Amino acid sequence: MNEENVRKRDWVKNAAIVFLAVLLVLTFFSNTIMNRSLPEVAARYTSSGTINARIRGTATVTANNSYEVKMEQTRTISSVNVRLGNQVETGDILFTLADSESTQLSSAREELRRLTLEYERAVINASLDGDYSSQERSIRLANEKLEELEANKIEAVQKGEEEIAKAKEELEIARLTLDSAEDELRRLETRYATAEGSRDTAQEQVKLAQTKLTTATEAVADAQRYLSELGGLNSGSDTSDVNRRINNKNEEISNKIAEINVAKIMHQSNYDDFVTDAFDHFSTMELSDPSDPSSPLVLTPPEAWDDMVRRAAYLAAYGQFYVDSSSTADPNYIAYSTLTKLDGELSKLEDDLLQLERERNGLLGGNNSYEHERRTRMLENAQTAERNAKSDLTKATEALEDLETALAAVKKDRDEALTDRDKAKTEFTAAENELKLKEENLLTIQRQADDAIKSQEMSIDELLFNLSEQQKKDGIASELQSLNMAEQRNQISIKRSEIAKLESDGTGAVVTSPVSGIIRAINISAGDQTQPGSTLITIELTDRGYSMSIPVTLEQSRQVAIGDIAELDRYSYWGGDLRIILSTIRNDPQNPVNGRILVFDVSGNVESGTSLSISIGQRSQNYPTIVPNSALRSDTNGDFVLVIETNRSPLGNRYVATRVDVNIIASDDTQSAVSGALDRSNYVITTANRPIEPGMQVRFIN
Repeated sequence: MNEENVRKRDWVKNAAIVFLAVLLVLTFFSNTIMNRSLPEVAARYTSSGTINARIRGTATVTANNSYEVKMEQTRTISSVNVRLGNQVETGDILFTLADSESTQLSSAREELRRLTLEYERAVINASLDGDYSSQERSIRLANEKLEELEANKIEAVQKGEEEIAKAKEELEIARLTLDSAEDELRRLETRYATAEGSRDTAQEQVKLAQTKLTTATEAVADAQRYLSELGGLNSGSDTSDVNRRINNKNEEISNKIAEINVAKIMHQSNYDDFVTDAFDHFSTMELSDPSDPSSPLVLTPPEAWDDMVRRAAYLAAYGQFYVDSSSTADPNYIAYSTLTKLDGELSKLEDDLLQLERERNGLLGGNNSYEHERRTRMLENAQTAERNAKSDLTKATEALEDLETALAAVKKDRDEALTDRDKAKTEFTAAENELKLKEENLLTIQRQADDAIKSQEMSIDELLFNLSEQQKKDGIASELQSLNMAEQRNQISIKRSEIAKLESDGTGAVVTSPVSGIIRAINISAGDQTQPGSTLITIELTDRGYSMSIPVTLEQSRQVAIGDIAELDRYSYWGGDLRIILSTIRNDPQNPVNGRILVFDVSGNVESGTSLSISIGQRSQNYPTIVPNSALRSDTNGDFVLVIETNRSPLGNRYVATRVDVNIIASDDTQSAVSGALDRSNYVITTANRPIEPGMQVRFIN
């Protein structure tokens, strides 16, 4: 019992020792364990020094001035004659109006007719008390003349509008024809470029073939010279007969090869079927004597078919089965027997040729017969290569001729398409000019008709005025009646002035550009009605220049001067030839105390809407606190840096990232001068392997 208690106490003691040991180890290594999970940072001390800073900014180029085309009358748009980005000159047609008069002008004319009619009635009513028939007749005839002039104007305007509509149709047809001609020209230009490339390739092939032929011809000459230099031969031997027989035999071999090729075209498929059937039949059997088809069969692996002698033995044995079974009319057997017979005949001819060559070598005699044969074969190979090179050159030349013919045909088609395009362009220009002429003619007709109507109305006014004055003189009209008629004449005069103003504001069939520039906005389209006072088209005045502006701090604005030249940032994608000069420094309305706006004049190859990144240099200056640009951070509360503060403990130092707000005074490509609660002893974080928030504990990169 005592021993058992002792063992229990030992177990408790050992457990306590282990627990305390583990606790001691964890306490000792706690700093290291915790540091393994902390973000790693790199840091640098702040410094002082000189910065030759550059102010950088990105802004959009805008035109200094633009002109807004407006109308004070309600008109229907027939067609818009310009597009965004078009360059227009003063007098160019911007858009065409569908109707001849605006609703305001029509209403004014109708009101004038009502006032005139009331005035005439007043005068005529006054004339009932006296005899003024002559004057009344003149007024009636003048009114009839006015009605005739108005009817003629309506007829002339309708005719002019019909001619304009027809001219527009012809212009649209000309436009479609021009588009079609340009599409065809582009298609033929592509074809011509392709054909030209093929022709150039063929020319290279001809040059290559010519080079090969030259090389082959030189090889033939070398082989002939090499053969003639061979000594020790029986040069007196007559080899003409054997040479003739060799040539004949070569011709027979060529004919036999051609015959075999024809036979293969006719029988190859059946021959392949015959071979497949033979393989299936003898796939596991072999002749004990492959040279004797009648020998007994023994088992063998299928790889034996790779040996040509064994293969021929198999096929001959399988063919014997056809003979034995009287199946010689089978297409597969006919194919086998035909091709086998032709191959045998070819082998016989080749053996005969070899025998004839040996005979020629024997006639030449001596130990040099083999060398002569070798050199002769070299010559024959060189001659064959020469013949092939000549054939290749012929084919390449023929191909080049075909391609040049095709190129000439495509060039002809392209030239015709170019002529058609030019003709279509001329017709389109003529149609444009014709439409413009008819629109101008209609405008002239309207003005002439309006002038005639106005003149006639003035004549009627004069007749009515004279009659009223005569009535007043004769005492027919009362003072009150005369006063009323005078007021009516005044109302008529006012209405005529209103009509004249409406006519001068643009009552014609077209609206032209009053300025030169670039179309930057189009707020109308065909079929729309103009609204009085609304902007229809915005024209950018290119001759007034362009500008851009960037916001800066008050301190930065003090480092530049009007007239300083800015440079495009090296990362800017704009490649135009630009000149950017600081023209104005003004208060920033969003930050009037500490902010300024730098305004630059931009000239050169630029358009409004272009975004440019620029930089402008400041004067060099010493600053007490400079930090790397990589240390600067920002959020909604402004710019700041993270400073490392050290907290000491018995287990080691702890490093904490603390936020310090700063104001950026000046910057260059690598560092910035700042102001704030920083001094030379501060250690600012430049980089980290993870995002860091103020108050986080960090560790240094080893």
